[in-house]
Amino acid sequence: MIELLEQINRALNQRKIRKTIGIITPYNAQKRRLRSEVEKCGFKNFDELKIDTVDAFQGEEADIIIYSTVKTYGNLSFLLDSKRLNVAISRAKENLIFVGKKSFFENLRSDEKNIFSAILQVCR
Repeated sequence: MIELLEQINRALNQRKIRKTIGIITPYNAQKRRLRSEVEKCGFKNFDELKIDTVDAFQGEEADIIIYSTVKTYGNLSFLLDSKRLNVAISRAKENLIFVGKKSFFENLRSDEKNIFSAILQVCR
């Protein structure tokens, strides 16, 4: 995640622009871990960098949203919940970036309840 933020920061610096960034994750433990890691870095080209859970991000927006799936095994019903995923993906004003294990996204079943599958079809 830090590498991705550094890439975004460099790109914004080259263009001499500033953006708001939101990092959304389904889980509180991941939110705390990400906040701790990001606090150690100084990102000067972000007007705001907010890291929170899907539920806490409801009603908020950012120019760039990064959605961290975190868990890609076991019971995924919370992660695949269509209402939470809708909140996560609809917060981006300009760019939406998914971060997760590639095989997780590639191996998802294609059905009407799996929004990740539909997103992958559009992105391919």
